[in-house]
Amino acid sequence: MKLRYYADAYDGQDHEATIERLIHVHNHHDIAVEIDRVRPKHGPLPEFPGPVRDVEMEEIYNRDFNYNRTLSSHYCKSPSQVFKTNNSNRPTINGLVGVIDNKLHWCTRYRGEPSDDSRSNPTEYTGPFLDEVVERGEEALQDRIDRDSEQGVSERDIRNEFAYSGPIDGDFDTEVSVGQSIVTSDDQSYRTRNLAENLATRNIDIVIQSSNVDWVIEVKKSYNADSFDTVLGQVLVSDQLYREDNELNEDETQQAIVFGDIPGSISMAGREGIFGYLVGFAYSHDIEVFVKGANKYLRLTDFNQDEN
Repeated sequence: MKLRYYADAYDGQDHEATIERLIHVHNHHDIAVEIDRVRPKHGPLPEFPGPVRDVEMEEIYNRDFNYNRTLSSHYCKSPSQVFKTNNSNRPTINGLVGVIDNKLHWCTRYRGEPSDDSRSNPTEYTGPFLDEVVERGEEALQDRIDRDSEQGVSERDIRNEFAYSGPIDGDFDTEVSVGQSIVTSDDQSYRTRNLAENLATRNIDIVIQSSNVDWVIEVKKSYNADSFDTVLGQVLVSDQLYREDNELNEDETQQAIVFGDIPGSISMAGREGIFGYLVGFAYSHDIEVFVKGANKYLRLTDFNQDEN
């Protein structure tokens, strides 16, 4: 695990304090630290015990934040809702610090220090979070990575449970990378190619190779209007990229979406109405829909047939 500072914070004192804390964390806890200067503002940096890179903010946002489902699970929002401005849709990650374990697992939401009237958790601010790491060391980083379990079932849990429980027979794989087939040609510069890969490639939650088709499956923790719209778009794009990567025809894949549950606050009549809507959508667009039941995952097209 390591800490990554997306520099520079707007305020010079916050920027200097962040670097000082990172150096302290490295020297006293032997935690790797690094800096991606997505918006250089305050001149040369002091001697730093880790890599320092000058990079474009949009490039780093696409690499670390965009389509990052771990962040979505932590915040129960898409990364763009948390880390982009509402009016201009630009990333606002400078001044933040992230916890990296192969990928970005967690990131502070606010720069610097909380104000006296702030209602947010203080450790969502860069300053107090780093103070906690100074005090607790790697344990504070591990807490952030493990936070999904504290918040209940994660999308990763749903994905693994669905894949291993076997509602669809076949060989399966999870977090399947797709999109390489549409990345620009090798004769372009590394920077251009890297940006294209970040924009085009993504991971499919589950791919199951059954006897007659390859299932392309995307997962959400719970059904609501936003999660349905999001996962619908994901599975449509994922299926297209998977077929292009593997040179398959439309009839050689089957799209599916999986929900961990439908909120218990919805009445039984409401739940049946949602089931009916989802089943109708599945039939009209050839997308299978699964929802976790009491003891197994319910295939809603089967549910519809049982009701009839």
